[in-house]
Amino acid sequence: GLKATLQTIFDICKKYQGSINIDDILVTPTTISNNVKKLAEYYRSLLRPILIEQAESGALVVCPDFWTDNHKKINYLDLMKLTKQVWVL
Repeated sequence: GLKATLQTIFDICKKYQGSINIDDILVTPTTISNNVKKLAEYYRSLLRPILIEQAESGALVVCPDFWTDNHKKINYLDLMKLTKQVWVL
């Protein structure tokens, strides 16, 4: 697969730059998962004060949308947020 192809390319290049192990460059699924969790938490922290302000001013509507992908057999919950700025013409 991809990993073997990349390792072959690195093996060819090692005579110019020294040995490179492809495992040192490719990230693991755990690393990706941790980064996604950190990004999600960061964006939640940015949205939280905005949503609280809109809710306290009475200008926030949250519309849930629950649906199922029958092919993948997965349920989804989507939340749409409407604020006062949406309605200003």
